[in-house]
Amino acid sequence: MSTESDRSEHEAAPEAPETAAAPPKRVGGRLRGGVHLLPNILTTGTLFSGFYTITASIQGNFLPAAFAIFFAMAFDATDGRVARWTHTQSEFGQEYDSLSDLVAFGIAPAVMMFTWGLSQLGDWGWLLAAFYVLSTSLRLARFNLGDSSEWPGHYFQGLPSPAAAGLMATTIWAMNSTGFDLGEAFATAITGLLLALSSVAMMSRFPYLSFKGFDVKDKVPIKGLLWTAFGISCLIVLPASILMLLAIIYLFSGPVMWLMGIGREPKAGAAEGSADGDGKDDQLFN
Repeated sequence: MSTESDRSEHEAAPEAPETAAAPPKRVGGRLRGGVHLLPNILTTGTLFSGFYTITASIQGNFLPAAFAIFFAMAFDATDGRVARWTHTQSEFGQEYDSLSDLVAFGIAPAVMMFTWGLSQLGDWGWLLAAFYVLSTSLRLARFNLGDSSEWPGHYFQGLPSPAAAGLMATTIWAMNSTGFDLGEAFATAITGLLLALSSVAMMSRFPYLSFKGFDVKDKVPIKGLLWTAFGISCLIVLPASILMLLAIIYLFSGPVMWLMGIGREPKAGAAEGSADGDGKDDQLFN
């Protein structure tokens, strides 16, 4: 996930090497020198996937709509890495990526959840969906300002918007493929609750693992290999349910780690902050 889980929205490096391509300059309202094709075409894939989710949801094709969000997550996780590998980071790419993420991970999941079941809640349904879009917008804006940067220990402040959208997609996938009849009212209540919790988590200061410290080249105990094989087997048998379960665990991991004091943001003047009781570290929202 690039915008939130990777800080990869083609953000211009502070000190670009001399061999790196210079970012395009704005002259007379236009970009002189054009834009880089490769990373931005991947960002376009994120945008198109999100738009497809919207149109498919309106037509009632919810499984394709959910899978399109997975494609958006894949594009979003790739574009920033490609930009860094090819030295094509730019301010244009960063802004374009944020707008695409708002569509793919904010508006698209909200429309999908509303048309799938939240519309039955009347005004409360569209308010929940609108609140989710608002949370995603604020999450992306805060991230772009650097207020949601990575904390020591590879933690992020607030639930990443791609992760929230992934939870919405896996929920739709699981409820449409398991064959269990949960009841229309109960299923709507569950999806509404998950949407509301994800919205709050995105605007919170809960720490969430970025998994950047994970290296597949590292050695693990033999039991680690066995557990991995078991997890893959479960994923093959029940992919939708397992992915939904993992997404829910990730959602609640932030509050749990915050309560345990894990991954909290270090603050300057810890003594002063604890003395007056308004230390930034203990504020859930700001």
